[in-house]
Amino acid sequence: MPLEIRRAASLVLEAGQSGELRAALRAVADSTTPDGAAHYPAKVCRRLNRLIVCRSYAVPVLQLCHLVNVADSCAPRRGSYEHLLLGPERATGPGFRGWIENAVTASGWRRPGCELTAEGVAARYDDGVFNIGFAGMPILAALFEFLCGAVGYAAVDNEFQAMLKPPVTGRGVRDAANGIERRLYAYLREHLPSVQTQGKFRELLDHARSGATLVVEDATVLAFWREKSVDGEAGNFRLFRSVFDAYMAFLSALDIATDREAVERARPVGSDREAGEVDVARLLDDAETAAAWTSPLSALREPPLDNVRFLNKVDLTALDRLMEHGPRARRLPWSLMRAEVFGDVQARLSQAARRRAAGDTLNDLVACAGAETYREWRQRLAALDARVNDALRAALHVALRADEDAERAPGDERSRTARDIAKRAFAGLSRKGFEDAVVGRPGSGVLYEAGAGALATISDQIHTFLRVSEQAAADGADLDDRFACDRGVFSEQFARIYGVAR
Repeated sequence: MPLEIRRAASLVLEAGQSGELRAALRAVADSTTPDGAAHYPAKVCRRLNRLIVCRSYAVPVLQLCHLVNVADSCAPRRGSYEHLLLGPERATGPGFRGWIENAVTASGWRRPGCELTAEGVAARYDDGVFNIGFAGMPILAALFEFLCGAVGYAAVDNEFQAMLKPPVTGRGVRDAANGIERRLYAYLREHLPSVQTQGKFRELLDHARSGATLVVEDATVLAFWREKSVDGEAGNFRLFRSVFDAYMAFLSALDIATDREAVERARPVGSDREAGEVDVARLLDDAETAAAWTSPLSALREPPLDNVRFLNKVDLTALDRLMEHGPRARRLPWSLMRAEVFGDVQARLSQAARRRAAGDTLNDLVACAGAETYREWRQRLAALDARVNDALRAALHVALRADEDAERAPGDERSRTARDIAKRAFAGLSRKGFEDAVVGRPGSGVLYEAGAGALATISDQIHTFLRVSEQAAADGADLDDRFACDRGVFSEQFARIYGVAR
C-alpha cells in the first residue's frame, strides 16, 4: 500500500476530525472578500488546520490576545478590534500593516503602551514587551474566525472584554489566553482523537516510512512490535495484539480521510488510490468498504437480537478480532493469524507473569509450547464457519415459517430443498431462541431475518479471509513453515519482554 509520506502524514492529521470541526475549518478556508477572492491565503489555512489538529495553539492564542489589545488600542472606538481581525480585505501582512498605520496616522493610539516597529507592533506592559509581526497577523485573524465558529463569538469576546478593562496588563492578557485555551481544549476533546491516539498514529507512521512513501505490510507490523514492545518510552505496544489493532485503526483512519478528501474535492476517476484517484466502482459496489465497516457481532450482542443465542459465547469470542476489522484484515493476513495464535499465548503468559507462576510454566509459555498452529487455527475457523451456517439456516427456518403463505406455497424444487435444509438445521440446534415454541411467534420473522443477515455477513467474512490466507501461504512459505519461523521469533521476543532466560 505505498503512499507518499507527506500526504499520509496530512491524512493522519485529518483523520478523526468530527464533521463539526471540519465545517468550522472549511468555513475559514471558504471565506471570501467582496470581490470573490479567497480571504485567507491557502498556506494560512493549511497552517491553521495543522495547529488545530496538532493542538499546538497555545502560542498563537497568546499572540492573538496581544493583537486584540493592539487592535483595540488603535481602533476607531473602544471594543471594535473586529475591524482589524474581520476586515473585508484579503488577509495579508502588508494589508495589516496598512490598516494599523492608517489608523494610527488618523487618530493616534487611543491609549499608551503600543508602538509601531519596522516589522510590526510592540505592546508594552507592566512586566515586559511583546512584539507581533505583520507577517504573522493573517494566521491570527484566521484563528480568531475559527474560534468564533467553533467556540462561539460571545465566549471569546467575554475573555477579550475582561482583558481590555483598564489598565491592560500582561497578566490580564495571559489570563485571557488561558481562558480561550481551556475553551478550545474542551471543544477539541469532543471533536478530535485523543492526544494519546494521535501520538500513537505518529509513531506508527514514522515506523512505516520507506523512503518517501508509506508502506504497511505484515513485516511492518511484526518489526514495529519487536522494536517497541521492549521500549519503556513507547506507547502501549507490549502486546502484539495491541500493535495489530493499532495498525488496523491507523489504516482505517487513512481510508476514512482519503474517502472524505475524495468527496470534498473534485478528483479524477480511476482505481489508483495512491495517485489520488477515486474508484467509483469500489465506492458504489463494495458494501464492505473498510471505512464503513461495522462488526456484525455488535448486532447479535444488542437488543433485541441478544435474546436469541445465534452463536455461543466461545464462538463470539473466537470471531471478535476478525469481525472487528472486517475487510481491512485481508490486507494483513499474517498479522491477524499472529494476533490470534501468538496473541493467545502472550495473553496467557501475561497472566502467568502477574500471578508469579513457577519458572517451568513461564518457560513453556515463552517457548510457545502447545501453541495452536496456523493450520489448526484455519481448520478451527472453517469449523466455526460451519456452525455459523447452521445457525443461519436455522434462523431462516424461523423467518420463513413466520410467513404462513410461504410455508403453504409449493415453490420450485430448489426452494423446497432450501426450506428442508433450514428445517433440519433448526432441529439440530439446542440453545436459547431455537425452541419449537418460537416458530410462528408474532414478530419472530423480522427478528430472525435480522439475525440471519448478521450471520450471513459473518460467513462471508470467514470465507473471504480463508481464501486470502490461503493465497498468502501460496505466495510464500506454507502455513507450517511460516508457523515454525514465527514461533522462533515470538519465543525470542517473549523472553526479552518478560525477562525469561531461554
